[in-house]
Amino acid sequence: MKLDFINEVLLPMVTRTGGRVAAASTFNGPNWFFDWYKDGQVEGNWEQIKSIKKTYLDLNDTDVEKTVLGIKKSMTKAQFDQEFLCKPVSANALFSNVEDAVTTEVFEEYQRVYIGMDIGVAQDYTVLTAMTEDFKVIDIDRFNYKEEGMDYEEFKERIKAFYLKHDKLLAAAYFEVNNNDLLFDDLTDDDRLYKLIPFITSAQSKPEIIRNLIKLFEDKKIKLPKNDDLIKEIYDFKSKRNAITGNLQFSNTDGKHDDMVMSLAICAYCAVEEQDGGVTLFL
Repeated sequence: MKLDFINEVLLPMVTRTGGRVAAASTFNGPNWFFDWYKDGQVEGNWEQIKSIKKTYLDLNDTDVEKTVLGIKKSMTKAQFDQEFLCKPVSANALFSNVEDAVTTEVFEEYQRVYIGMDIGVAQDYTVLTAMTEDFKVIDIDRFNYKEEGMDYEEFKERIKAFYLKHDKLLAAAYFEVNNNDLLFDDLTDDDRLYKLIPFITSAQSKPEIIRNLIKLFEDKKIKLPKNDDLIKEIYDFKSKRNAITGNLQFSNTDGKHDDMVMSLAICAYCAVEEQDGGVTLFL
């Protein structure tokens, strides 16, 4: 159900009659219904909206649990999380174990840092992400240079400041150069930014970096800060197959932003690619 229908049809009706709306559903990702649920959890909002969440686990019924476990075998994890655990995930979501990845812990001890830079143009955001050698995200900067009224020099300095902030332990930084070659050249004119490496997001590289990120979530290796914008983008990030080429295409639905996911994916790929290879034993 679209939010427009609620706003244009249902709410005017109850406004006229002084009535109320009762809604029951699972979440189709972190959509408007999930936002309403979160608002309804805040006691200060209870005069206007109140929400509860219950799943089959609240029944504490062993017979129900046995039945559900039988059904679970025929479902994907995303489908089960949505339909039975009432998690804000779409049935066709790409990333699993997102809630397990989110932490409020502050990581202060690590040996190396890797950076992924998704450079925004026009209406897109620029997102800079830094993570440790064991895939713990320690820093994110998200900004839109037009909305913030930056000029070119300020934009360049904002990127440079993020790099230099982590320079002491920085192993490598992947910079998305798609249509940003001049910016990359200007940045690397500063000899301090010698660890900045050009990265091209293409029809070939994008599936590779997304699959790498999917695996980190599946293996429960990645750790994320509690960032609502990032979590929303992760839940909403999906794939579809191109009808002409047959290739998978990845993006957020309905034209929503995916800049934070792409920066995270570039960063995670940088961390995997630039890690030491270790020792190979020949037997």
